[in-house]
Amino acid sequence: MTENLKYDPTTMIWLLSTINTLSITGLLFWYSYYGLDFTDESFYLIWMANPFAYNFSHSQFGFLYHPLYQLVQGDIVLLRKANILLLFLLSFFLTNILIKSIYKSELLQTKYRWIISGGIASTSFAFFQFWLPTPSYNSLAMQALLISASGFVLLDKEWKVTSILGWFLLGIGGWASFMAKPTTAATLGICSIMYLFMADKYSIRCLAISVLTALGLFILTGLYIDGSMIKFIERIKMGVEMSQVLGGHDLINLFRLDKFELNQNAKWLFGIIIMIVFCSVYFLKSNIKFIYYIGIAISLTILIVNLIISLGIVHKNINLGGFQGLLLFSIPAAAFFTGLVFCKANYFSATSRYHWALIVCFFIFPYVFAFGTGNNYWFQGGLVAIFWVLGSLILIFPVIQKYNKPILLLPFVLLAQLITLIMLNNSFEYPYRQPQPLRLNDSEVKLSFSSTPLKMSEQDVQYINKLNEIASNNHFSYDTPIIDLTGYSPGIIFLLGANNIGAPWILGGYSGSDDYAVAVLNNVSCEILAKAWLLLEPEGKIKISLHILKSFGANLSLDFERVDTIIAEKGTGGLALGRYQILLKPVRSIDRAKFVCLATRGKNNIK
Repeated sequence: MTENLKYDPTTMIWLLSTINTLSITGLLFWYSYYGLDFTDESFYLIWMANPFAYNFSHSQFGFLYHPLYQLVQGDIVLLRKANILLLFLLSFFLTNILIKSIYKSELLQTKYRWIISGGIASTSFAFFQFWLPTPSYNSLAMQALLISASGFVLLDKEWKVTSILGWFLLGIGGWASFMAKPTTAATLGICSIMYLFMADKYSIRCLAISVLTALGLFILTGLYIDGSMIKFIERIKMGVEMSQVLGGHDLINLFRLDKFELNQNAKWLFGIIIMIVFCSVYFLKSNIKFIYYIGIAISLTILIVNLIISLGIVHKNINLGGFQGLLLFSIPAAAFFTGLVFCKANYFSATSRYHWALIVCFFIFPYVFAFGTGNNYWFQGGLVAIFWVLGSLILIFPVIQKYNKPILLLPFVLLAQLITLIMLNNSFEYPYRQPQPLRLNDSEVKLSFSSTPLKMSEQDVQYINKLNEIASNNHFSYDTPIIDLTGYSPGIIFLLGANNIGAPWILGGYSGSDDYAVAVLNNVSCEILAKAWLLLEPEGKIKISLHILKSFGANLSLDFERVDTIIAEKGTGGLALGRYQILLKPVRSIDRAKFVCLATRGKNNIK
């Protein structure tokens, strides 16, 4: 073995590649202890903690993750680690079966297939490029697409075990995508039918397995959530109606092709990656030892850079703009360019119809994932750029087959990991709506609902401690209902251990935010509203109007008294400016408040 290593360092490269994959995963596990976003991430936690408290929802991700939330007893760190691990395992499974279906065992040994699969699976961590690691509807949508793609690889017209498993997985993925985002499920359905015809795998009998699987899971989910399919369908219908009331979710706006623009750094990096991949393959394919070793040296250099970043030795931020996820498209671009150069006219004929169908679907999947979001589709699609990387495994196959050298795959894996690490490093340096780089968080806070302390910025910890002090001084009890009129801070109520009534987050800043708030509160019983406290942000830019209190017969000056004022310093919760918030408690008797609420609703014909 020593003699082989002396003349051929290939074994060492494969070993270091494995260590690199483990270090990237360990990096994410390490940062799972750091930071908390008071907006979106808190919204995810609220949904998971008690999804049955709300009678409408267009995404059911909270219900699907609720058992996991209970299993870890609300521990945020464990929730994040579970999400990271689940994404990795699903990505590893998909990559492994994809490589196995393309590369025969004599071309790529099992041990190398596993190393490559692990490396590609780690690029799924591009999903965390904005550091929102808690399970969400987006993570569920991605997991659904990974499951569906696995079904694409395995299914066939033939009635055999692997094929049947593939059709089952397609059904499970379709159901999970609907639970995450119905819009993603709709486009996934279209993409699935397109794939079956393109790959010549369409079979009504086999497709029935997928349809019945998805339908069966849908019915079981409806019974689990609402105890009745009629009530479950009504829940979804109401969720869609509420989205329309909020505004910004018109059906006609879903079908669009957004614009994107890479900044200068991203453009340079895109081109450099293509050239490095091409040169690496050129050197590694050579039978001349000196030239081959140049390829090894390039791969080793990339590995060292990866390890330097993943081990936290450097924290240099590279500004890649808002569309940094698109950089991973450089990997299939490099594969296509390399294939054309080295295989020439034989390149296209060397790839089967089935594999071309997979390539098309993998390239479309980021759009499927993004479809329906209010964000730019290219921006959102970059979160699941692993599908573009998976497409490169197929695009480079003719080159690997021609030269019979599995090590030619390594430059693609290592550079995809490097891009992922650069994006992750950017997210750790500029975490979503948090005041400072995660590595600077040196204050620990123990949240009442999470057994593992979080490392947060000093100002965020002071803010949370102030909340707890207010709660303690005013005999604030667990699960007290609060109406959040800040439009921005669902996490505050969650951190207090209170109950976000009506909806996990009454969103501000939309054209229909006030109407949405009224519609939400109309679904809350007068008994709960009679006991509800208020959280206000008088100078907030996206605050909810106080006029909504009239919907249940309340008056701010007569029916509430100020408990305390919460000062949020500049940067707290990720906001550039400081602000103050006011917590108020009801002073009316509960019976009087209920009577007025019922009378007001009767006048407005609200049940």
